[in-house]
Amino acid sequence: MPNLIKDPALHAKISLRKEIVTEVAKSRRISVQNARVVFVLDHSGSMRALYRNGTVQDVLERIFPVAMHFDDNAELEFYWFDSFYKELEPVTCDSIADYVPRVILEKNEHFGGTCYAPVMQALMQRYVAEEPAEIPTFVIFITDGNNSDKAAAKRALTEVSAYNIFWKFVGIGFEHFEFLQKLDDLSGRTVDNANFVRIQSLTDIDDRTLYDMLLTEYAEWLAACRACGIPVDGAADPAEQLRHILQENLPGCTFQEEDTPEMQKIHVYLADSRKFGILKIGKTDKSLQLRKLAGGAPQTIDLASADDLKRHLSF
Repeated sequence: MPNLIKDPALHAKISLRKEIVTEVAKSRRISVQNARVVFVLDHSGSMRALYRNGTVQDVLERIFPVAMHFDDNAELEFYWFDSFYKELEPVTCDSIADYVPRVILEKNEHFGGTCYAPVMQALMQRYVAEEPAEIPTFVIFITDGNNSDKAAAKRALTEVSAYNIFWKFVGIGFEHFEFLQKLDDLSGRTVDNANFVRIQSLTDIDDRTLYDMLLTEYAEWLAACRACGIPVDGAADPAEQLRHILQENLPGCTFQEEDTPEMQKIHVYLADSRKFGILKIGKTDKSLQLRKLAGGAPQTIDLASADDLKRHLSF
């Protein structure tokens, strides 16, 4: 992780929070290691005080470690929205100190109403049409109030459900958020691509609980995407794909890896320490083979693809 040169204490705090995110992701069996992370924050008039009293800066410093965990470039994309929306400069390790007063408050821009759809459509345009990828986009969308464009927001969430964008809606404050709950339960989507959580006060919730709430349903969405052929695993090498499949289907399994000039071997151990088998990946011919040791007589199975492994994981 690059140094937070401006504030070593902030660097230490974010490093610790990143470790907590990693622990929570592991406990929730989230197999995908990479994702683009986008922070979308309400900029309506009712949020003005939270921007100015330092609360939003504190929230940003808690959201950023999620990007540190998932994003290869350790960048958090940042948008604010009110009646319209604005894309801000990405948050990085070097820019996060005093980001809100420097990047947002110094501009002294008008705080407007509350419309969800424009920023949702902008993210779909960017991450589906302009910058598609085979890894997920994880959107953390925080608001303190219901919106005035409900029909448009429903259409946007339904349309984008066929693509690899997951929406974590977070309602803060004392609003009841009936509409966000309806989005969470919205019918007619390709996959359930959203989850809603209500957190009355972000300052009163500890880091581990916050990250656990943010990652709720993410693993289930990844599995649903795979079942529908929506790409979420990236252009991964076969070994990485095989490890992800094993972790999802053999909870608690561990690996020992062996590298030879001809092949890569992954020795797979079950949670109770029994050896499940050995996966062999040819370096020149890209062949995949499972030497299965658990569940009866040893078997040697040629695999057509990484996904073919799933059929042979019973024991």
